[in-house]
Amino acid sequence: MSISAAFFAQAQDVSVIRNTVDVYSGSPSVGSAKFNAMAGSNGALGGDANSLLTNPAGLGVAISGEVSGTLSIMSNKNTSSYAGASYGYNINKADLGNVGAVMTFQLMTESAWKFINIGVNYSNQSIENYIETPGNSNLIYDFDATNSASFGRHAYDRYGYLSKTSVGVGANYNNNLYIGAGLNF
Repeated sequence: MSISAAFFAQAQDVSVIRNTVDVYSGSPSVGSAKFNAMAGSNGALGGDANSLLTNPAGLGVAISGEVSGTLSIMSNKNTSSYAGASYGYNINKADLGNVGAVMTFQLMTESAWKFINIGVNYSNQSIENYIETPGNSNLIYDFDATNSASFGRHAYDRYGYLSKTSVGVGANYNNNLYIGAGLNF
């Protein structure tokens, strides 16, 4: 029961919850429009530079060169209420969320190697967020006979970006085997 009590005591700290999910998760959340529409499955299907986010062998599927860019729009609407008072904040941002390019080299030989492709991808996600809880001057804590304090506001402000740059190579062997290697920064 003490473990459960410790868990619930931390459950109300919004800064721990928000940073844990958005900042420290390893899954890519921003890609091209195609990547997002396919819920990230184009890592298995390949064909564009976004496959570098999950599977560099997907570059081997490309049969023509490509350059793509995707606009990212982020919107947060937070409202915090406490003791009958509420504060609301809106944050709207638009920026370049993804840019990628694939260069395709078709091998004109009699070997089973069909294509060798080189890809570069940059993904960027804003993690800006703000929430503030109103205070309550009716909650007073007396430290001693001369000092007391009331419950003030609590604010959480986060700003910055999660970005990932990927460079990779993919190859197609006889349209049956796709291999790849990538570096992520």
